[in-house]
Amino acid sequence: MTKLPAVFSGMAVLFGILMLVKFKENRLVALLFYLSLVGSGLSRIIIYRSLGRPVSLVDVGVVLIFGISAVGDFLILLRERRERAGF
Repeated sequence: MTKLPAVFSGMAVLFGILMLVKFKENRLVALLFYLSLVGSGLSRIIIYRSLGRPVSLVDVGVVLIFGISAVGDFLILLRERRERAGF
C-alpha cells in the first residue's frame, strides 16, 4: 500500500510525456493524466491518515485542483461525443 503513490506518480509522468510528445490535443490522455495525479494525492492522504501523520496541504491541493480539471475534461469529452453522435 505504501508504494501506491509512487505507482500513480509514475503513471502521471508517463501520461504527461505522452501528452507532450505524441497526443498534444487528446482529451482522453489528459483525463488519464489528471486522474493519476488525483490517485497519487488521495493515496498519500489515506496512507498518512492511517499512520496518524498530518496530511500535507499540497496533497489536498493536488487532489482538489486536478480533480476539478478531471471533471471538466470528462464533461468536455461527453459533450464532444454527443455532438458527434448528433444529439
